[in-house]
Amino acid sequence: MRRKPYPGRVSLQYKGMELPKPVMDPSKRTKLVTNPDHGLWGFFNKDKAAIPTPEEDHKHGRAWSVEELRHKSWEDLHKLWWVCAKERNIMATQQLERERMKPGYGESEAYSRDRLVRNTQRAIKHALTERYYAWQEALRVADSDPEIDLSGRGPAYNPKPFDDEPAPATKSSTDMSPEAVKKDITSLGSQKENLDTRREL
Repeated sequence: MRRKPYPGRVSLQYKGMELPKPVMDPSKRTKLVTNPDHGLWGFFNKDKAAIPTPEEDHKHGRAWSVEELRHKSWEDLHKLWWVCAKERNIMATQQLERERMKPGYGESEAYSRDRLVRNTQRAIKHALTERYYAWQEALRVADSDPEIDLSGRGPAYNPKPFDDEPAPATKSSTDMSPEAVKKDITSLGSQKENLDTRREL
């Protein structure tokens, strides 16, 4: 089987079509309408500015502490983590714009703000690690407790009955009628006579 030789130069056909020319007049350009809820807007701040001013970078609070995050629920920690992640994405986009535009300001303020956001994320990890260790310790204690069953077959908590029997109920004052008192005295008298008879024998 022989291969066919390469035909060599391949000619490309081109029809005389004019290339599009850019519109230099801004008034004649087509206005582009973008979706205000587009996901890429999440990489910009609320003003949708490429680079914030140093005053805007200074408008932020402090980092969350571990003590404050210990009182938060799982849902709150989850939301706070992704708020921090979104904030760091915005600051990363702004840093790329600074490197491109070279305005000569904003690096120090952005670094300080990013450090506080990272400290908050570190505190969230710390709080979640403490909860994980507490959960592992609770599982270890539950394995040694005979009243707890974590196998998934039946209820998880099966309390055992107390060994001591409950004390017999005593008669209340409402049951002490004159007839009942007379009956008790008669029975006590008969019991005393039986004891005296046994002693004489």
